[in-house]
Amino acid sequence: MAGGSEKRELKPTEPFWKSTEPARPADAAPAQPRAEPDPRSQNNQIEARTLIVGAGMSVSGTITACDRLVAEGTVDAKLDGCQQVIVTETGVFRGTVATDNADVHGRFEGELVVQKRLLVRAGGQVAGTVSYGEIEIECGGKISGQIKPH
Repeated sequence: MAGGSEKRELKPTEPFWKSTEPARPADAAPAQPRAEPDPRSQNNQIEARTLIVGAGMSVSGTITACDRLVAEGTVDAKLDGCQQVIVTETGVFRGTVATDNADVHGRFEGELVVQKRLLVRAGGQVAGTVSYGEIEIECGGKISGQIKPH
């Protein structure tokens, strides 16, 4: 090439993505990976219907069909058909709740109907109309208003 024009023949190359495996017949089904149970899927199903209102957030409206509501922030709502309600130390819930179980560390104001167990933690405050299946109030927990067992 230095002094003259040499012609070199270009050689075709194989694409780098071409497989070195033998070709599979066109009518053969592609290999399916084995489905292994994912341990996280159970947790995702359990937590799929959990609503968490984070600290510093606020939500208002009507909430239905959740399995668990965790109020770390402020919730002004009507909540129906929820199995468990947790109001954390920083949480405030104002409104109407129908639930199986309630665990109040923070503040609840309104109408609270608990079919099974109401737990008012130390520092927790419940005010309003309350009915419950069973109740536990830790030392320092406060409850006021109209209170009656089912």
